[in-house]
Amino acid sequence: MKNMNDTDKTTLIVKKAQAGETRAMEQIITIYNDKIFRLLFYRINSWTDAQDLTQETFIKAFKNIRKLKEPEKFKSWLYSIALNLITDFYRKRKLLSFFGRTAELDSMVEYDLYSENKPALVKAKEFEKEVREKYMEFLSKNEKQIFMLKYIDDLTILEIAQTLNKNVSTVKTHLYRGIKKIRKHGSKAYEK
Repeated sequence: MKNMNDTDKTTLIVKKAQAGETRAMEQIITIYNDKIFRLLFYRINSWTDAQDLTQETFIKAFKNIRKLKEPEKFKSWLYSIALNLITDFYRKRKLLSFFGRTAELDSMVEYDLYSENKPALVKAKEFEKEVREKYMEFLSKNEKQIFMLKYIDDLTILEIAQTLNKNVSTVKTHLYRGIKKIRKHGSKAYEK
């Protein structure tokens, strides 16, 4: 295992998890827990909900891991599970809002970042907030999602394409357009 790259090591661990090895599942959580939590937290701004959805992501992944036909695409598959949970989260939030269930809605949008004393996450969250406030308004939905996956979640172009089930060229096009818009509007954002 010394001469294997990270992707090959992860693929081997995933295959062991598919065979039902508990230790392999623990290794997967160790590798991806912080990354999945960060992806969720940046998009829903709730520490508690992000923790819950992180746990739910891994539960869904492990329930369905035997169905994964290409273990080398595990990371993209796991990220797509998390992104689908975000969609469900906002759908539920919208439904609660529609029915006037504001107490439940308020608990869903708690923003208790600083009480957790996580300096690196705080710094990253502040960066993400600055990017959102200054640049995201200029981007389409696809451009935002791809930009976030690339520069906030640190996925490769191929991983983004697999996660979103899009062509690599489509991902590159959206990313290029997004970067072009950010550069164009960047100087205007600093004038505000």
